[in-house]
Amino acid sequence: SSDENKYICFDPTKFTASKQVTFNGITTSCDQWIDDAQGSGQVFYGITFNSTFDAYADNLAWSVQNGLKMYAGPYGGNGLDCCSDGKSAVFKNYTYFCQDPNDWMPDKTYSGTETGGNVTTCTQLVESISDLNTQDLTTSWSCDNKSSAIVQEVQYVGAAKWGCCGSSKKSACWVDYSNICLDPADYEVGKWYTWNDDDGTSGTSPCDLVLASQSSPGQPFHGIDLSQPWSCDVSAEFRQSVQGFAETGCCGSSNKTACHADPPSANTTLPPPPQSPVSIPPPPPPPPPPP
Repeated sequence: SSDENKYICFDPTKFTASKQVTFNGITTSCDQWIDDAQGSGQVFYGITFNSTFDAYADNLAWSVQNGLKMYAGPYGGNGLDCCSDGKSAVFKNYTYFCQDPNDWMPDKTYSGTETGGNVTTCTQLVESISDLNTQDLTTSWSCDNKSSAIVQEVQYVGAAKWGCCGSSKKSACWVDYSNICLDPADYEVGKWYTWNDDDGTSGTSPCDLVLASQSSPGQPFHGIDLSQPWSCDVSAEFRQSVQGFAETGCCGSSNKTACHADPPSANTTLPPPPQSPVSIPPPPPPPPPPP
């Protein structure tokens, strides 16, 4: 009954028991769909939905978690949307993905090469990548000492490219490199630029990533805190290399870095950052409908 089935929703009051849903050519109410899904051999077989149902404490199988998401929400276009806010009992709010938890946009969608063309939400980004779904982003979380893969997935992909942290584009893994520019306010957080290598290859990378790679040991910016004002009084070659960064457009239309007094050499370019493409698996196929 609807009094019990409502507990598939994060907020039981959002359950739309009488909503008529067509799935695989069959039309019936949300209430009936869930009753049928509790039958023998079905995705919710053996599960009782009532006030004691705890989707987290019960350590549900992955297939059941996906079933709850599919029946409750849009599920990448394959869901039944039986919870009016789209949130199932296994919903988690990964607010600490962002530097400011208020910036987190769980339902923000993205479609691109990383998703194989599938429309994917920021919540699905977190839950589908093994590096991330083992992190508890529902509570205060630090990116300190995390792997480069996690940094890339959180800041360069999730925040900068997908917009999961809104217009700020600042995740919990964001590092302030703004003082690379003469006016720190010119630095474009999350901007992706096109690079061209000497061998003819090209690609796109976020400004943050090229500065992160150039700040590693043995690289030009190692030991320089680009979150603070700093002196460019090093060597002419170094100043030219820094000003060459302006060609990326990461300092906005001014094209002025902290070393802007020295025009870039025609032959000076920053090497492309290391590439670690992130591939986001599509949502798993929905469970088969009850007979």
